[in-house]
Formats: sequence, structure tokens, C-alpha cells
Amino acid sequence: SMDSAFTVIEIIIAAASVLGNLLMIIVFIKFSSLRTVTNYYVISLSTADLLVGCLGIPCAIAVGLGYPANFHGCLLMSSLILLLCTSSIFSLVAVTIDRYNE
Repeated sequence: SMDSAFTVIEIIIAAASVLGNLLMIIVFIKFSSLRTVTNYYVISLSTADLLVGCLGIPCAIAVGLGYPANFHGCLLMSSLILLLCTSSIFSLVAVTIDRYNE
């Protein structure tokens, strides 16, 4: 079982991630002057991190607590966590390459 303090910290991080990245996406949509190539990469990263916050971290908490108990459910949730975190990392790499080439 997971330590409850660790779970609370993860929930706080997930909420901050969802809120911050959602605000980034809203501002990007609202202000057309922000629609540059570099900012599209940044919004891609924000979208990936938003998904990590609203899907990945809750799945990580559930897996850490032993849910779902069956193998296939656990495998699906673990695979989702891996997919979301990897997409976030690849988005960060794309931002880095774009910034390096400027």
C-alpha cells in the first residue's frame, strides 16, 4: 500500500498540473497572436502534461494502491501511464529541438 502523505502530494501535483496546463491551453486558444510554431510545440507539451495530470497520476495512484486487482487491468493502467509520460517527454524533446534551432 502507498503512504497516505505520498498520495496527497501526488493529488496536489495532479491538480496543479491540470490547472496550470489548462490555463496555458485556454490562453493559447484565446489569443491568436500566440500561435507561433514554437508555441504549438509548447501547447503539445501542455496537452501531454494535462493528460498526465488528469489520467496518468490517478492511474499511478490506483496501481500503487493495488487497483485494479486483475492482471489485464493493471497492465492497461501501467501501459497508459507509460504512454502518457513518454508522450510528455517526446513533446519536451520537440520543444528543446525547436528552441535549439532558433
